[in-house]
Amino acid sequence: MRDDIFGGLRNALEHGATLEQAIRSFVNAGYHEAEVREVAQTLQGGTAALIAQQVRQSSPVAALPQRQIQPLRQQQDATIRTSFEVRRQRTRPSLLIIVLSLILLLSVTGFILSLLFRKEIADALAAFLA
Repeated sequence: MRDDIFGGLRNALEHGATLEQAIRSFVNAGYHEAEVREVAQTLQGGTAALIAQQVRQSSPVAALPQRQIQPLRQQQDATIRTSFEVRRQRTRPSLLIIVLSLILLLSVTGFILSLLFRKEIADALAAFLA
Protein backbone atom coordinates (compact mmCIF):
# COMPACT_ATOMS: atom_id res chain seq x y z
CA MET A 1 0.00 0.00 0.00
CA ARG A 2 1.29 3.46 -0.83
CA ASP A 3 1.65 5.74 2.17
CA ASP A 4 1.44 8.92 0.10
CA ILE A 5 -1.97 7.97 -1.26
CA PHE A 6 -3.14 6.87 2.19
CA GLY A 7 -1.98 10.14 3.76
CA GLY A 8 -3.50 12.22 0.99
CA LEU A 9 -6.87 10.49 1.16
CA ARG A 10 -6.92 10.77 4.93
CA ASN A 11 -6.02 14.46 4.71
CA ALA A 12 -8.79 15.07 2.18
CA LEU A 13 -11.31 13.35 4.44
CA GLU A 14 -10.13 15.40 7.42
CA HIS A 15 -10.75 18.57 5.43
CA GLY A 16 -14.31 17.63 4.57
CA ALA A 17 -14.01 16.05 1.13
CA THR A 18 -15.89 12.88 0.35
CA LEU A 19 -13.95 9.73 -0.36
CA GLU A 20 -15.06 9.76 -3.99
CA GLN A 21 -13.88 13.36 -4.42
CA ALA A 22 -10.51 12.46 -2.93
CA ILE A 23 -10.20 9.42 -5.22
CA ARG A 24 -11.04 11.56 -8.28
CA SER A 25 -8.45 14.12 -7.22
CA PHE A 26 -5.69 11.49 -7.02
CA VAL A 27 -6.68 9.90 -10.32
CA ASN A 28 -6.74 13.34 -11.99
CA ALA A 29 -3.28 13.99 -10.53
CA GLY A 30 -1.93 10.96 -12.39
CA TYR A 31 -2.12 8.12 -9.85
CA HIS A 32 -3.34 4.72 -11.03
CA GLU A 33 -7.01 4.32 -10.25
CA ALA A 34 -6.59 0.71 -9.08
CA GLU A 35 -3.98 1.73 -6.47
CA VAL A 36 -6.08 4.65 -5.25
CA ARG A 37 -9.21 2.51 -4.94
CA GLU A 38 -7.26 -0.18 -3.07
CA VAL A 39 -6.11 2.35 -0.49
CA ALA A 40 -9.62 3.79 -0.33
CA GLN A 41 -11.00 0.33 0.48
CA THR A 42 -8.61 0.20 3.43
CA LEU A 43 -9.83 3.57 4.58
CA GLN A 44 -13.45 2.55 4.23
CA GLY A 45 -12.81 -0.42 6.49
CA GLY A 46 -13.28 1.76 9.54
CA THR A 47 -10.51 4.28 9.39
CA ALA A 48 -12.66 6.82 7.57
CA ALA A 49 -15.34 6.73 10.24
CA LEU A 50 -12.71 7.10 12.94
CA ILE A 51 -11.12 10.07 11.16
CA ALA A 52 -14.48 11.76 10.66
CA GLN A 53 -15.28 11.32 14.34
CA GLN A 54 -11.90 12.75 15.35
CA VAL A 55 -12.38 15.73 13.07
CA ARG A 56 -15.80 16.46 14.58
CA GLN A 57 -14.41 16.22 18.10
CA SER A 58 -11.26 18.24 17.46
CA SER A 59 -12.94 21.02 15.48
CA PRO A 60 -12.92 24.17 17.65
CA VAL A 61 -16.01 25.55 15.90
CA ALA A 62 -17.99 22.36 16.48
CA ALA A 63 -17.00 22.35 20.15
CA LEU A 64 -18.44 25.82 20.76
CA PRO A 65 -22.15 26.12 21.48
CA GLN A 66 -24.09 28.13 18.92
CA ARG A 67 -24.72 30.97 21.37
CA GLN A 68 -20.97 31.53 21.73
CA ILE A 69 -20.38 31.55 17.98
CA GLN A 70 -22.99 34.26 17.36
CA PRO A 71 -21.43 36.92 19.66
CA LEU A 72 -18.04 36.21 18.10
CA ARG A 73 -19.46 36.94 14.65
CA GLN A 74 -21.09 40.09 15.98
CA GLN A 75 -17.77 41.20 17.45
CA GLN A 76 -16.04 40.62 14.13
CA ASP A 77 -18.75 42.57 12.29
CA ALA A 78 -18.46 45.43 14.79
CA THR A 79 -14.67 45.48 14.43
CA ILE A 80 -14.93 45.58 10.65
CA ARG A 81 -17.53 48.35 10.81
CA THR A 82 -15.43 50.37 13.27
CA SER A 83 -12.27 50.09 11.19
CA PHE A 84 -14.21 51.13 8.08
CA GLU A 85 -15.64 54.18 9.87
CA VAL A 86 -12.20 55.19 11.17
CA ARG A 87 -10.74 54.89 7.68
CA ARG A 88 -13.60 56.98 6.27
CA GLN A 89 -13.11 59.66 8.92
CA ARG A 90 -9.39 59.89 8.16
CA THR A 91 -9.96 60.39 4.45
CA ARG A 92 -12.61 63.10 4.84
CA PRO A 93 -11.15 66.47 5.91
CA SER A 94 -12.92 67.90 8.89
CA LEU A 95 -14.52 71.33 8.99
CA LEU A 96 -12.01 72.56 11.57
CA ILE A 97 -9.06 71.86 9.27
CA ILE A 98 -10.74 73.71 6.41
CA VAL A 99 -11.54 76.78 8.56
CA LEU A 100 -8.01 76.93 10.01
CA SER A 101 -6.51 76.61 6.54
CA LEU A 102 -8.62 79.52 5.27
CA ILE A 103 -7.61 81.71 8.25
CA LEU A 104 -3.94 80.93 7.64
CA LEU A 105 -4.28 81.70 3.93
CA LEU A 106 -5.99 85.03 4.59
CA SER A 107 -3.36 85.97 7.19
CA VAL A 108 -0.47 85.22 4.85
CA THR A 109 -2.20 87.11 2.02
CA GLY A 110 -2.76 90.12 4.30
CA PHE A 111 0.87 90.10 5.42
CA ILE A 112 2.16 89.99 1.82
CA LEU A 113 -0.19 92.78 0.74
CA SER A 114 0.87 94.94 3.69
CA LEU A 115 4.52 94.52 2.65
CA LEU A 116 3.75 95.42 -0.96
CA PHE A 117 1.59 98.44 -0.16
CA ARG A 118 3.19 99.65 3.10
CA LYS A 119 3.77 103.22 1.84
CA GLU A 120 0.15 103.60 0.69
CA ILE A 121 -1.13 102.09 3.94
CA ALA A 122 1.06 104.44 6.02
CA ASP A 123 -0.12 107.50 4.03
CA ALA A 124 -3.78 106.42 4.40
CA LEU A 125 -3.40 105.96 8.17
CA ALA A 126 -1.61 109.32 8.54
CA ALA A 127 -4.40 111.09 6.66
CA PHE A 128 -7.06 109.31 8.72
CA LEU A 129 -5.48 110.17 12.07
CA ALA A 130 -4.65 113.80 11.23
